[in-house]
Amino acid sequence: MEIERIDALKEQFSNESIMFCYVGSMSHIIMEQMGSVIKQKMAQAELTMSVSQKVFGTFIEQVQNIGNYSAEKISDGDNIKEIGAGIVVVGKENDNFYIAGGNLIKASSKEDLRNRIDTINQLDRKEKKDYFKQKLNESKAREDSGGGVGLIDMARKASEPIQYLIKDVDDEYSFFSLKVII
Repeated sequence: MEIERIDALKEQFSNESIMFCYVGSMSHIIMEQMGSVIKQKMAQAELTMSVSQKVFGTFIEQVQNIGNYSAEKISDGDNIKEIGAGIVVVGKENDNFYIAGGNLIKASSKEDLRNRIDTINQLDRKEKKDYFKQKLNESKAREDSGGGVGLIDMARKASEPIQYLIKDVDDEYSFFSLKVII
């Protein structure tokens, strides 16, 4: 980055009320450190406990999804394990907080992802709760760790339907962006 652009970047973040932005690998250690920063920001903003928990929980879910599902992998230091990489942003628009994230996905998975989000976005509050329980029970029966309930959980915390965009990068990859407004 050109040094002349640093002040422009800071000004853009300020103008767009971006409180936090991180680009890189989403390892567990990094997630814990970012989580501490987000908790401090929420305390400084003097939010209600409910809003603060929704923002924090959605942030953690976004980071975990990027770490687990990103097609872009970065080596985790000395370990052989590769960690998903992407971007996560926390900001404020009008009177609402948002958590946005993005990462590369395999182009072959974009239709399934689009269908899952569209299905979730069509559900009302009670249907989201029931769908969450159903998927959680299915994952327990399969002894699956998460069961794909993260998107449903974020949608339950959101004040609006989940926003997303999938842009083709090339024949093999697409860039997936997700925004949750609290």
